Amino acid sequence: MIFERGELVELKNKKDPMAGFIGQVIHYQADIKKYLVQFSRDQKGYFAETELESKKV
Repeated sequence: MIFERGELVELKNKKDPMAGFIGQVIHYQADIKKYLVQFSRDQKGYFAETELESKKV
């Protein structure tokens, strides 16, 4: 697990319509090896480690 809970990440997968969005890691699902990232109150999704990039504020 590279990203910690609460860390800000940017979605860097250019094929995803949300590419460039910045969200917060809220959970790591070990069995599917994906991070649950929340972008807003209503938008969240699971993404692989390779689709995310850490963002420092």
